[in-house]
Amino acid sequence: MSFLIMLYLGVLYLGAIDFYLTEHHYTFVFVFFMALFYLIGVRLAGIPLSCRKRHPRAEHLSLYNPVNTSVLKLSILCVIALNVTVIIYRLQKFGVPLLAGSWYTVGIESLTGIPNRFLASFGHNSLMIITLICYGLYKLSNNADFKCLSILSFSLYVAYQVLQGWKSAAIMPFVLILMAMFYATRKIPRRILAGTSLMILLVAVFIGSVWSRGFDPKAIFELFYKRITYYAALHLDFLFYDCPEKYQYQLGGTVLLELKRFVAQTGFFEKEPLFKEIIGNLRAGYPLGRVTGVAPELSLFGGLGYANFGIVGAIMTALILGYVVQRINIALLSRKTMNVFSFAISIYFVFKLLGLVRGGEVLISIEKFLIEVIPPLGIVAIGYLFWGLPFPSILKWRRSGLPDVRMESTCAS
Repeated sequence: MSFLIMLYLGVLYLGAIDFYLTEHHYTFVFVFFMALFYLIGVRLAGIPLSCRKRHPRAEHLSLYNPVNTSVLKLSILCVIALNVTVIIYRLQKFGVPLLAGSWYTVGIESLTGIPNRFLASFGHNSLMIITLICYGLYKLSNNADFKCLSILSFSLYVAYQVLQGWKSAAIMPFVLILMAMFYATRKIPRRILAGTSLMILLVAVFIGSVWSRGFDPKAIFELFYKRITYYAALHLDFLFYDCPEKYQYQLGGTVLLELKRFVAQTGFFEKEPLFKEIIGNLRAGYPLGRVTGVAPELSLFGGLGYANFGIVGAIMTALILGYVVQRINIALLSRKTMNVFSFAISIYFVFKLLGLVRGGEVLISIEKFLIEVIPPLGIVAIGYLFWGLPFPSILKWRRSGLPDVRMESTCAS
């Protein structure tokens, strides 16, 4: 996880370098120091040597399933069927953004509004939760059915992302799977890494060819390179050099806007733009009150730390982020046992931290995580009860396959 955040800071740095070469802006210095203080935070998380003795890295994670496997298969099939139904409905209602030629003509309309946001979360993001659960069950039991269900739900998710035209569809789903594999087995075989890299390349070439109106390797490379570097730093650079002073030192104002958005969405009130939407409107020359549902990237360091408390806030954000991420990383790598549901939620939470680092919105990120996790798990639970009612004995919550592990404390008093 720490490596992925450093990788993001690396491409953000490349984007900032572009602004230095073209406009002589020094945003890259800010990014460099954010990476430095992030690494300091990571290091601080591992300073207590006794902590590492208490939590040695486990050779592998032993997963267990606390519920009846046969009934669980039926429940998972119900969730996948509901997800596919929602996806078909969305595509029929809003069309296919990839084929529309412009994502903004179709994509934004399909995301804005409470019903659409819920359908967006349940319709495809829930498939990744099911993928992780089935992957965990497959690692536990080596059951081919769960392997097929995992591949099916993952393939449906990637296919939908591709039809949406999201360039991140070529990378992020595969990153999530590699993360799950790493935290489960503590390693990633080279053949898996090579195969995944090939899949990423194929999906990227397909999406790039559609957007570029033909197969042009140079155009495809520039399309993805500019997306992950230049556009990642675009609005962060604007915040430093062209943003009016009234939008500096918000002193918590960005979080307040998130809270207002959350209240507006739950109470059907008129929505106000988030801080990064305001920055996007300022740069594009749009009305400040314009709400699209899609906002530019400011990063957690710029959109939360710097926007609220200046350089000091950005430094503290980098330090805290590094410390928290590394503590989570240590906790996951030191776990010896975990049930498959906790495993799926934990891996997806760590994955969503990447979105938080890119977007910089704490409350909105928490809301999205809950919306994407609770519905599929709730439906699995309801389906489990429904299919299990004829046979009450199978509803007993038991830890099948749970090894006998004693929890020993070696904490020095």
